[in-house]
Amino acid sequence: MKRLITAAALAVAAAAPASAAEDANFLLQTAADLGALCGAPAEPAAIHMCQGYLVGVHQMHQAIDQALGVKVYCIPDDGSVTRDTAARDFAAWVAATPDAGAMPARDGLLTWARTTFPCK
Repeated sequence: MKRLITAAALAVAAAAPASAAEDANFLLQTAADLGALCGAPAEPAAIHMCQGYLVGVHQMHQAIDQALGVKVYCIPDDGSVTRDTAARDFAAWVAATPDAGAMPARDGLLTWARTTFPCK
């Protein structure tokens, strides 16, 4: 059993972008900063900051949607998107999208969300 858990942990670690968060990343000036935090699942402070930011922006989006009826993105209701998957996928997107890193963190996050979860 221990071997199975270790193999699963290694597979998850290999799938995630390798990153070490730096103190400056916590200022969240750019999407690259947020990507660095989201891509550092082995660093509790980094991943918690990332996920807190993701949830905060998502809740703000929901409030704007309710008040103005403006949807920027539409996450599926099937439970397939979790904080962990969103963090991992956002970090991978920033790493794979050269121009994204220079965007303000919120703009990069919303661009990723709009691209990844378009409304029908």
